[in-house]
Amino acid sequence: MFVLTPTMLGSLLAGAVFYALLWVAIHKVDEIPYVREFVTTNKCLSWVNSHRAATLLVTEGLSAVLHGVASPAAVLFNLGGTALNTAVLFGYLPGRDVVSLISAKIRRSA
Repeated sequence: MFVLTPTMLGSLLAGAVFYALLWVAIHKVDEIPYVREFVTTNKCLSWVNSHRAATLLVTEGLSAVLHGVASPAAVLFNLGGTALNTAVLFGYLPGRDVVSLISAKIRRSA
C-alpha cells in the first residue's frame, strides 16, 4: 500500500512547479537582451510543438539523471514534472495554436 504523506505531496508539487518555472522562462526568452538575438519564444515553442516526443524524452532523461530514482521523494518529483510537461506539451501548446488561429481569423474578419 502506498501512502501519500505531506513530504511526498510536497515533492510532487515541487517537481511540477520546477518545470512550470522552466516553461515560464521559455516564454520570457524574448526579454533577455543577448539571448533574444539568437532565439525567440515563438521559434522555441514551434520547435517544441513539432518535436513533442523528443522534448518529453529529453526532459524526463534530464530529470532522472539530475534527481535520480533511488528515493520515493525523487520519483514523485520526477512524476510531478512528467505530469506538468505532458500537460504543456499535449494540452497547452496545441491549444495555443488553435487560439492563435481563431484570433487571426477574427482579426481578418473585423
